[in-house]
Amino acid sequence: MRVHHLNCGTINVPGGASLIGTGGFFTPARGVTHCILAETDDGLLLVDTGWGTRDCLAPTLFMRWMTAMGGHPRDLKETAVKQVERLGYAAEDVRHIALTHFHFDHAGGLPDFPQAKVHIYREEYEAVTQPRDMYERYPYRAEHRAHRPHWVVHDLAGDQWFGFDCTPLIDLGSVAFCLVPLTGHTRGHSAVALRLPHRVSVQNLGTCSVFPTGAAKRHTFGATRPTSMLCMALFRADAPPTTYFPIY
Repeated sequence: MRVHHLNCGTINVPGGASLIGTGGFFTPARGVTHCILAETDDGLLLVDTGWGTRDCLAPTLFMRWMTAMGGHPRDLKETAVKQVERLGYAAEDVRHIALTHFHFDHAGGLPDFPQAKVHIYREEYEAVTQPRDMYERYPYRAEHRAHRPHWVVHDLAGDQWFGFDCTPLIDLGSVAFCLVPLTGHTRGHSAVALRLPHRVSVQNLGTCSVFPTGAAKRHTFGATRPTSMLCMALFRADAPPTTYFPIY
């Protein structure tokens, strides 16, 4: 069983120091759109999809604007589907996709995996299907769900992960995962926590930051205090022995 860490969309953001803490005020910040690909007993699990092939080859006017603003090179080789194929798999081998949230840079690759079950927290699903304002209407692109994804909507049911509310574990054999709501960046933004063999844990925290000192910092784009508390909880003595802290 292997876990692959993928960059599914390089970004070069102007004013990087003020936005994501790297680069300078007058130089772009180079970053990645971090996705996780895990081999399970029920096919491949992909955590977030990054940018999709349409965003690279035939983007809408809005997506052309957003890729230009973010300094995204629209490199087809960075799409999740091309990286899956380079690893020796087919797109159809991706059976499950777990989303931290539905922004275009995290969910743009959904149409490349039309057969996959798409796991999403209920509040985020409602933001996608029933947007309240422009902040939900424009970043949640209709073209990224025009193929009518096979949604699997998850609710809280009293479970906890390191003291934080989470959805019940979805057991895929060698890998299990749950969604840990960290709302703020979006209505239903969630971390995706993976339980692997031997108490190893992998987390994709979506759009939030963790710094090497172990101190969490509020992200300019909207990660809130629960995110910081979760990040610090993961450094506790009883945390799993190997924990990754993906950063977008």
